[in-house]
Amino acid sequence: MSSLYDLPVDPAAASYTRACGGNLTSDNEACFQLAELPGAQTAAVLVGDSKNPAAAPLRMTVDEVDALVAAWPAMRDRYTA
Repeated sequence: MSSLYDLPVDPAAASYTRACGGNLTSDNEACFQLAELPGAQTAAVLVGDSKNPAAAPLRMTVDEVDALVAAWPAMRDRYTA
Protein backbone atom coordinates (compact mmCIF):
# COMPACT_ATOMS: atom_id res chain seq x y z
CA MET A 1 0.00 0.00 0.00
CA SER A 2 1.32 3.44 -0.86
CA SER A 3 1.43 6.10 1.82
CA LEU A 4 -1.84 7.90 2.42
CA TYR A 5 0.23 11.09 2.50
CA ASP A 6 1.27 10.54 -1.14
CA LEU A 7 -2.32 11.09 -2.30
CA PRO A 8 -3.19 14.58 -3.51
CA VAL A 9 -5.90 16.20 -1.40
CA ASP A 10 -7.40 19.66 -1.26
CA PRO A 11 -8.50 19.88 2.41
CA ALA A 12 -10.68 22.89 1.60
CA ALA A 13 -12.64 20.81 -0.93
CA ALA A 14 -13.16 17.86 1.42
CA SER A 15 -16.69 17.26 2.68
CA TYR A 16 -16.11 17.13 6.43
CA THR A 17 -18.45 15.93 9.16
CA ARG A 18 -17.83 17.48 12.57
CA ALA A 19 -17.64 15.40 15.74
CA CYS A 20 -17.90 17.46 18.91
CA GLY A 21 -17.94 16.88 22.64
CA GLY A 22 -15.86 17.50 25.70
CA ASN A 23 -14.29 20.71 26.97
CA LEU A 24 -17.78 21.93 27.75
CA THR A 25 -16.60 24.13 30.61
CA SER A 26 -14.99 26.68 28.29
CA ASP A 27 -16.14 28.75 25.34
CA ASN A 28 -14.42 26.37 22.93
CA GLU A 29 -16.06 22.97 22.62
CA ALA A 30 -13.63 20.25 21.51
CA CYS A 31 -14.32 19.21 17.92
CA PHE A 32 -12.61 17.43 15.09
CA GLN A 33 -13.77 16.72 11.58
CA LEU A 34 -13.71 13.65 9.36
CA ALA A 35 -13.88 13.31 5.58
CA GLU A 36 -13.38 10.47 3.13
CA LEU A 37 -9.88 10.29 1.64
CA PRO A 38 -10.51 9.74 -2.07
CA GLY A 39 -8.14 7.59 -4.08
CA ALA A 40 -6.90 5.42 -1.21
CA GLN A 41 -6.46 1.71 -1.91
CA THR A 42 -8.30 0.92 1.34
CA ALA A 43 -11.01 2.91 3.11
CA ALA A 44 -9.38 5.96 4.68
CA VAL A 45 -10.30 9.30 6.20
CA LEU A 46 -8.94 12.77 6.72
CA VAL A 47 -8.97 13.90 10.36
CA GLY A 48 -9.03 17.68 10.48
CA ASP A 49 -8.89 20.36 13.16
CA SER A 50 -12.21 22.20 13.20
CA LYS A 51 -10.63 25.26 14.83
CA ASN A 52 -7.83 25.40 12.25
CA PRO A 53 -9.27 24.07 8.97
CA ALA A 54 -6.25 25.33 7.00
CA ALA A 55 -3.95 22.93 8.88
CA ALA A 56 -2.94 19.74 7.09
CA PRO A 57 -5.24 16.92 8.19
CA LEU A 58 -4.08 13.59 9.55
CA ARG A 59 -4.74 10.66 7.25
CA MET A 60 -5.80 7.33 8.70
CA THR A 61 -7.22 4.10 7.36
CA VAL A 62 -10.59 3.09 8.75
CA ASP A 63 -8.84 0.14 10.46
CA GLU A 64 -6.45 2.57 12.18
CA VAL A 65 -9.38 4.67 13.42
CA ASP A 66 -11.09 1.51 14.71
CA ALA A 67 -7.88 0.48 16.53
CA LEU A 68 -7.55 3.94 18.09
CA VAL A 69 -11.15 3.94 19.30
CA ALA A 70 -10.79 0.43 20.73
CA ALA A 71 -7.50 1.20 22.50
CA TRP A 72 -8.44 4.63 23.85
CA PRO A 73 -10.33 3.59 27.04
CA ALA A 74 -7.28 1.69 28.33
CA MET A 75 -4.88 4.52 27.38
CA ARG A 76 -6.94 7.56 28.36
CA ASP A 77 -5.57 8.00 31.90
CA ARG A 78 -2.03 8.43 30.52
CA TYR A 79 -3.07 11.61 28.74
CA THR A 80 -5.37 13.25 31.27
CA ALA A 81 -4.56 14.92 34.55
